[in-house]
Amino acid sequence: PEFAAFNSAGTFVLITVVMSNFQIYRQLTSWYMPNVQKFVVRILWMVPLYAVQSWLSLRFHNARIYIDTLRDLYEAFVIQ
Repeated sequence: PEFAAFNSAGTFVLITVVMSNFQIYRQLTSWYMPNVQKFVVRILWMVPLYAVQSWLSLRFHNARIYIDTLRDLYEAFVIQ
């Protein structure tokens, strides 16, 4: 069961990262309102970060506190 959960989660993480990176790329290539879009790009980066963080936490139970800390630091940076 853990193996199946890890692999299926990894598949969805990969899909999420690809889709999010495409949206980030689209924001960066149509850079016409930089004061707004820099915040949009920061928020869009949260999606792959959360996905990868969840996947790593599923695999490395003991290191979860450190992985969560990195996620929380980036979240604080985004909402500042």
